[in-house]
Amino acid sequence: MAIRVLKGYHGNAARGVPFVTFNYKVKRASFNKACILMMGMDSSEKQYVQVLVDDDRPKSFWFKLCAVDSPGARFLAPTGAYNRTCAIGILFESFPLRSTVHKSLPVVWDPVEKAGRVDVPV
Repeated sequence: MAIRVLKGYHGNAARGVPFVTFNYKVKRASFNKACILMMGMDSSEKQYVQVLVDDDRPKSFWFKLCAVDSPGARFLAPTGAYNRTCAIGILFESFPLRSTVHKSLPVVWDPVEKAGRVDVPV
């Protein structure tokens, strides 16, 4: 008999894996500390993010920092020292994130878009 540790996205949070958690019930996205640091969202001033989509890549979307007057700017509300959350109800209409109330997905840095990319599994 071998004992093993069960790991998920939340278990990897302390190890520096950037991820975002989607809550379908309240239509919000929450970014963990590693994601905040990767995207440069760690300043104390008010911050906004855009949700970017590409018709050529229908299973991916991006979160990009932006100015308050940018089109589609969404306020990033601080929920802790490094955690941020934002309302993204429109995203739930476009992507199949409905399978559970909460869904965590990894975020990778896209140097071309200068934004965090999320790939939705098929």
